[in-house]
Order: sequence, then structure tokens, then C-alpha cells
Amino acid sequence: MTAPKLKPCPFCGGNNLKIWDNSVECVNPDCGASGPDLGHCVGAKCRIEAIAAWNTRADTATWNAAIREAAELLGKAAKNQTPARAETVKACGRAILALLKEEKE
Repeated sequence: MTAPKLKPCPFCGGNNLKIWDNSVECVNPDCGASGPDLGHCVGAKCRIEAIAAWNTRADTATWNAAIREAAELLGKAAKNQTPARAETVKACGRAILALLKEEKE
């Protein structure tokens, strides 16, 4: 059974990936994402399952909804902060929404 090709890291886009028996790890020193962990699974079949799990991605609509929700939560959190801290929180929300806009373009 041939292992499927790995997709790049969903967080940094890197291809420097390590396949373990039960998970996949991005070994980019600035990232370090890993998972999903299949537990005590060992062997070639488990590596293929780990790759399939790594290659699973959230659909764009789900991802965009999560981004919008995070930005909205930051907006609500800003209301309970000092003015300086509130501006920082609002700036984070604007940055998140800007990423969503860039994704559409």
C-alpha cells in the first residue's frame, strides 16, 4: 500500500514534514504544528491513516466563519478593556478581517 502525498502544513505552508507512526509533524522551527495524534497506532497502515488525517482540511466556508467569529469576539472583548488595551484588541480584530478579505481576492 502506497502512502498518499502529504499536503503542505496548513499553518505555515511548509513542506518540511516528519511522518511518525501515529501523526505528522511540521519540523519548520517557526511552526511545529503536529497531529492529529492517532494514539498507540504503529506501522505502515497507521502512517497512511496519519497522512490522510493530516491532509484533511476544513472547508473554506467553515474556516471563514471561524475567522469572522474570532473577530466578533475580539470586538466584544474590547468593550471591557482600558482604552489603550481596547484599541489593541480592536486592531487584532481588524487584522483578522483583513486576512479574510485577502483570502477572497
